[in-house]
Amino acid sequence: MNQNLIHRLRSVILVAALFGATICGARVFQRIPMAGSAALLARSLNARHAYSCDVDINDSAGRLSVLSARDDIDRVAAQCQRAFGRSVVSFRQSETMALGRSEQNGQVSRVLILQPDLDSPCTIVLLEQSQHEYEQSMRSPARHAIDAVPEYPGSRPTFYVADTHTRFELATSETRAAPQNIYATMQRQLAGDGWKPVLGNRPAEPVFSGLSLFQKGMDLCGVCVMQNPDSGQSTITLLHKRPGNE
Repeated sequence: MNQNLIHRLRSVILVAALFGATICGARVFQRIPMAGSAALLARSLNARHAYSCDVDINDSAGRLSVLSARDDIDRVAAQCQRAFGRSVVSFRQSETMALGRSEQNGQVSRVLILQPDLDSPCTIVLLEQSQHEYEQSMRSPARHAIDAVPEYPGSRPTFYVADTHTRFELATSETRAAPQNIYATMQRQLAGDGWKPVLGNRPAEPVFSGLSLFQKGMDLCGVCVMQNPDSGQSTITLLHKRPGNE
C-alpha cells in the first residue's frame, strides 16, 4: 500500500472517529485564521491551533477548528467551561471524551474534547455557527446526498457534510436492519459499482473500529455501522474522498 493511500486512509479514519462522537468534523487542508470561540479557547487552554476551515453541513454552514492541548481531559474540560462561562447550555464528560454546547449573542459553539489515553494530548474540535445556521443544520437531509456511493435500501438519511476544497463527503443514515446484513448488502452493491476492498481481494471486514474501506480508481469509500443496543436501530456512516488538495 503506497504512502499517499496510507495518508488518505488516516484522514478518513480520523474523520470517522470525530463524527462517531456526534459532532461535525472534517479533515481539512485549506486553513483560515482563528476567530471567535476558537481564539478564546486557544488562549484559555494555551493550546496549539492545528487548522480551521469552512464546512457545509446539512445544507447549512459552519466554521470548524481543531486545537491540541497537553493537559489532561479533566483540566481541559474545566477550562473550556470557564472560558465559555454562563453561555454554556450543556456539557457531558466521560473518561476519554467531553461534549459541550454554548450559545451567546446569536452564536452557537459546539465542542468535542478527545483524549484516548493519559499519555496522549487532548484534541479539541470546535464547530461555530450562527443561530440560524445551527437550527438549519439540525434538520435531516431530504435525500441521500453522496451520489458516488450507493445507499443502503430503505435507510433514512440523517446527516450530511461536505468540504468542496478537499472533495470530502460524509453522510449518515438509519435503518432497523442488523449490522451484518447491512455490511453484506453494501459490499454487494459496492462491488457491483466497481469498488474493491482496500485490504486485498477478499471481502472487506470491518476494520479500524468497525470501518470497512473500499477503493475505486483514486476514490476512497468507508462504511461504518453501529447499532444502538437499546433501540436496535443501526446508524450507517458513509465516507467518500476524491483525490484533491491534501
